[in-house]
This record gives sequence, structure tokens and C-alpha cells, in this order.
Amino acid sequence: MIRQFYLYNRKGQRYDLNDIDFFMYEVASLGFKKSSKTIKAGNVFKAYQKSTDQPTPSGTIRFKNPNAYQKYYEFTRFAACEPLVLEYVPGDSDKKYRLDCNISDIDKTEIENGGLHCSVKFEAYSFWYQVYAMDAGTDVNEGKIYD
Repeated sequence: MIRQFYLYNRKGQRYDLNDIDFFMYEVASLGFKKSSKTIKAGNVFKAYQKSTDQPTPSGTIRFKNPNAYQKYYEFTRFAACEPLVLEYVPGDSDKKYRLDCNISDIDKTEIENGGLHCSVKFEAYSFWYQVYAMDAGTDVNEGKIYD
């Protein structure tokens, strides 16, 4: 199974970026980067300030012909309803990873090879996370019974 991407806006609308008309490919920077400042202590270096950098996913979205410019316009209107949530489903898993984000940059190109091929960059406001559903497990027959 191929990896999947979905984008949700503030209104709860979902954009399927796996669709034949709106396909995101050449995806990069899905991971994270750590950095630290070190100080020399004898023959070793000790980390004294650690941080994790903000994720910056990117990719290219193809808006397929016919009406590629109209599809681009609809996408930008969708993305204007910020904040956005990017959902990533790896191809070998049923787990869903989400990232709170906005689009920081999207190019508009000329139509070539069957549509517009627009590079897009996301600015993250969280790290990747999973949403879990929890069941409290309460049963009306449980608990103390008074006679």
C-alpha cells in the first residue's frame, strides 16, 4: 500500500492529497532534527542545552488537467481556513500521524505534463502526534448497590 496524506482545515473539511486530481509527491522532511550545545569537559563533550527543531515538511502537489488552475484556486481557498492539520499514514501501517501546521509557501507554475506541479512547504506548530480514542469503560451495573 502507498503512503497517504490528508489535509484538514479549521472547518473540518478534508483534502485528499492522494487523489488523481490532487496528488502530493516528492515529500521530504517528515522527520525531526535535534540539536544541542556542548561544553568540553576533559576529553569528552557534555551536552548542556538540547532542543528539537520545528518540523518543516514539503512536497509537490500536482493539480491535474482539465481545470488545473481552478483546482489550484480551490485548494488555496481551502488552505486559507487556518490552522491546518496534515495527516500522514505510512504505507506499511494503519497508524495515523498528525501535524498542526499552515502552508508557508506554495508556488504557482505553468501547466506542463498534464497539470500544475506546485511545490508546497508547511510550517509546523506541533510535533507529529497520534490521536487515540479512549473508552472510560463505565457500566451502569457496576458500583455500590444500596438496599
